[in-house]
Amino acid sequence: MPGVLRTTTGKVATALALALALTASLFLATPGSFAAATASSPSPASSPSPTTNPAQLLWLVKSNDLAALDQQAAADGVTLPVFSWVGCGGQSDVDHCLAGQVPIFTSYSGLEARAQAGWRGTAVYDIEPWRFTPLAQRQDPDKWICLAAKLQKTDPLLKVVITPFARPPRPAMISADVEAAKCGAYGVDIQSQFANNLPATFATFVHAAVRAIRHASSKTVILAGLATNSPNVVTPAEMTADYRSALADGVQGFWLNANNWFGSSQCTAAQGGLACPETAIKFLERIGMIATSSAGSTPSPSPSPNTSTLAPAPSSTPSASSSTAPVKPPAHRHARKLTGTALQREFVRLIIDSQLARLVGGLAVIAASGLDGWVAGDLIVGRVHQV
Repeated sequence: MPGVLRTTTGKVATALALALALTASLFLATPGSFAAATASSPSPASSPSPTTNPAQLLWLVKSNDLAALDQQAAADGVTLPVFSWVGCGGQSDVDHCLAGQVPIFTSYSGLEARAQAGWRGTAVYDIEPWRFTPLAQRQDPDKWICLAAKLQKTDPLLKVVITPFARPPRPAMISADVEAAKCGAYGVDIQSQFANNLPATFATFVHAAVRAIRHASSKTVILAGLATNSPNVVTPAEMTADYRSALADGVQGFWLNANNWFGSSQCTAAQGGLACPETAIKFLERIGMIATSSAGSTPSPSPSPNTSTLAPAPSSTPSASSSTAPVKPPAHRHARKLTGTALQREFVRLIIDSQLARLVGGLAVIAASGLDGWVAGDLIVGRVHQV
């Protein structure tokens, strides 16, 4: 209660200081205890950093989007990079996919048929609340997402990338992503492109999604969506910010979108017209996937929109007859070596954050405030409630 807190501030401070001193003495009394605490504390995942070579990531681009990008690249006098996967198929129709392209299914039945036939490659299950996904699958997405992931047992060389979309994105879409990971999907695409023009929203959403997916599976490959428009226009700077924040969270690849939204996008002529392909070109230049004239180097050959593409590593070529080389999930970084002032600060942080410090500190607070504080519920072990 407020009165209790005011009258016991001095006592609490003194008692808590003594408690922390006691905790520190316990650390120092045991040789190597600080080093052990540092080594056992969780280290961040060894995910691609914002400075990672983008060619080492997985990239998925739809064939029709790639055609728009290729046309813009030719107009700009630059050459597109080689993308890992070229997705094909309009909605649920994948009859016109070419050799080496990755079919995108919006219905489980089509994906199942390919698996039963022995596809032996990568396929995408794009389940969304739209008319291209059958009503039964829209009404119970978790069931069909899990069935799609488990098709990999029918065809061990099949790699299913599941790309659910749902509203509200948080928690509905994240829940669907987690279901895919839990059921063993090779990959999950976080459809984060809805927030590409809002970097702060994008970063918060992707961070939450990656964390939830990783909690469900350490093996599932995680992609994130980047779009030139959604259909709100997005700037190259915003796409770059989203790209870097996603990498920092452990995303291993991206689905690059340049959608014309059936002719209803807000893209201007300066952005390349419908689908804003110029925005994508500028973004790819910013992250180093397209060499600019000032770089003094020759860009890598560009794939035709109607031909197969190579995976990031030379030995992994996704095709209908061969599997895609797996991408290793994030490992753990080695604990960084601390010296001098940094070592002292880390030592203090570990003491303050330790469970023992919270316990001793909490008992000290309770002792200082008396039984009334405990009964009133204003104080709990190691913390003070603000009411």
